[in-house]
Amino acid sequence: MDIPAAEAGFRQRSNSCYDHNLSHIYRRVNELCRKWNMPRDDFEKAACVYALVFREHAPRNTQMLYTGRPSLYSQEAKRLALAFFLVYVEASERLAALNDSDGVNALACWKIALSLMGGTA
Repeated sequence: MDIPAAEAGFRQRSNSCYDHNLSHIYRRVNELCRKWNMPRDDFEKAACVYALVFREHAPRNTQMLYTGRPSLYSQEAKRLALAFFLVYVEASERLAALNDSDGVNALACWKIALSLMGGTA
């Protein structure tokens, strides 16, 4: 079941800001794939699983993107999952460096990911 992007809170993208953010996201994905010695396909699958696991922290209209099998997610949902996963990983790394045991705020990660992808939280 594909949910139209507008229903999921995404604005129409007609500016270069989205393109810049997307290229930054893909660049960071490639860096982490090299760092973790992980194929890009596996990284994308992991991002989709994280999106599924933490979907209850996402805004209601975004949650609908992550129902069913991750392999059937739309391209828009997969890109948002990548953004969410990157934000989550970076937050985890920063908290670990600070020896902070509070854990990552998944709601804040969703808001940042949606903002990066041109959506609204």
